[in-house]
Amino acid sequence: MVQELTLLYDLGLVLVAGTLFGFIARELKQPLLAGYILAGLAIGPLALKLISDYSVISVLSELGIAFLLFAIGMEIDFSKLTRFKKPIILGGVAQVLITAGIVGIGLPLLGLTFLESVYLGLIVAFSSSVIAIKILTDSKQLNSLEGKMIIGYALVQDLLAVILLPLLANPSTIFSPAVFFQLLSGFALLVATGFVLAKWVFPRVTTEAAKSQEIFFLTTISSCFVFIFLSNHLSFPLAVGAFIGGLALGRIPFNLEAQNSVHYIRDLFGTVFFVALGLQMKALVFTPLFFVLLLVVFLLNPLIFIGISLFQGFGLQTGLTIGLTLFQASEFSFIIASQGLELGQLSQATFDAAVWVILLSMIATPYMIRLNRRLHDALVKHFKGLKPHMGFFERNVKEYQQVPHDELLFDHVIVAGAGVFGEQIVDAVAQTQKVLVIEQDPDIVQKMIRRKIPSIYSSRNNVTVLDKVGFEKAAILVVTIPDHRTALNMVMFARKRNSGLTIFARAHKLSEAIELYDAGADRVILPQVMASNYCLQEIRRVLAGEKPSFGLEQRFLGLSKQN
Repeated sequence: MVQELTLLYDLGLVLVAGTLFGFIARELKQPLLAGYILAGLAIGPLALKLISDYSVISVLSELGIAFLLFAIGMEIDFSKLTRFKKPIILGGVAQVLITAGIVGIGLPLLGLTFLESVYLGLIVAFSSSVIAIKILTDSKQLNSLEGKMIIGYALVQDLLAVILLPLLANPSTIFSPAVFFQLLSGFALLVATGFVLAKWVFPRVTTEAAKSQEIFFLTTISSCFVFIFLSNHLSFPLAVGAFIGGLALGRIPFNLEAQNSVHYIRDLFGTVFFVALGLQMKALVFTPLFFVLLLVVFLLNPLIFIGISLFQGFGLQTGLTIGLTLFQASEFSFIIASQGLELGQLSQATFDAAVWVILLSMIATPYMIRLNRRLHDALVKHFKGLKPHMGFFERNVKEYQQVPHDELLFDHVIVAGAGVFGEQIVDAVAQTQKVLVIEQDPDIVQKMIRRKIPSIYSSRNNVTVLDKVGFEKAAILVVTIPDHRTALNMVMFARKRNSGLTIFARAHKLSEAIELYDAGADRVILPQVMASNYCLQEIRRVLAGEKPSFGLEQRFLGLSKQN
């Protein structure tokens, strides 16, 4: 009974501390993961000593790892690899091998064992897909070239991490053909089971379970435990089985409902895992190992991503954005570090140095992202003499840039952002006027080029690209870019180039509209305000005894009045 009360008390402390530090992290605009780890530091042996025995909640912590990877597996979308499949796979694998190889070879010089060096090499090689997706979502860059590449790299890294976890747990298997074959067979059985269930079992079971919300939730959670049990039976880490289970369940027709149903339990046990991680940490000691790992994460990783981007022909801007978004260590880095400490493959001092570097890199990510534009402009200015020789390093970006000759760039309409809103403007204007499209989604750019509409790929106001679109001679600029900061910068850039240019822009909030007007826009459209006014007008018609009017959107959708 005493043990049960201790577990309940410790779990309550973990959740209360995690909640409190989660609030603090959110207010400081830091990753919640960092807040949870700091919560563990605060209530653990390092500070308040409210929890001194980590083993009491270690089982819940392991469940946290399992549910975290189960959820990541469910959210993985292999379609992200479709267009840039080859460069993403080759680049993602190359980055992990280069970082892990350099660290693995170099750290024995500091007195570490080869196994510890390999562990640390992999810990700093993987990037946080959670933080990367959050940054891309907040900046509305998910569909940009960099966004697609970043998500693809993160996906490749996640898959590599899951494959490497059991190999790290039993490193001797690599040198024993019989044991390695046994491990490979077990992994193949796990994957095959996931494929069979995803193809023939889960769709039928979840369709029936979806008739009841409770049963659907229990079915989702039970599926995770089925793979946990199978993984344990095959002597694999529980997290590997949970991840494959998530991949299998993520292919069902009700995958979004399944993700939502596991969302809260994932957050609950995930919080326990990250707070428990903080409980195991000791005070930060500025050792040579700490500074070496810091240099690898903050300097080597971005340089490797930039080098890979240049070599693959995606240019400096893409490489900088990828490198400064993916430089930080990953959730998998925490999992690998925890596994190494638990199995005695990492010393406490090595574990502490690694986790502190992971934590600091996550905290620093938003600030590193802000360096992107200034760093790019500084490098371009410093090495401007090399610009004529950069063709090889930008060859894959040029296929997304089709700009007419200078003599045709006169009295034209520039549409920045050709999504649903912008595409309708392009369709209407292109019938009578020359149109040039600026877009961050390479798929939309190619679609426009196929339609013989001059288009150019640009992400985050690349000055080098924007100088090609002829703002000086344009008649109208229409800015429908979803990211407000990018739209604002483009309006200011265009106004400086042409004081007589007529600029239309779109905003989502009144405060954004005011900023766009201050930046030089002539007319700012707020679609939500227009939609609410239109809806109110139609409501008044009905209340007055009239029928709703037949709107433009109905005609656009091809509906008749009878429909």
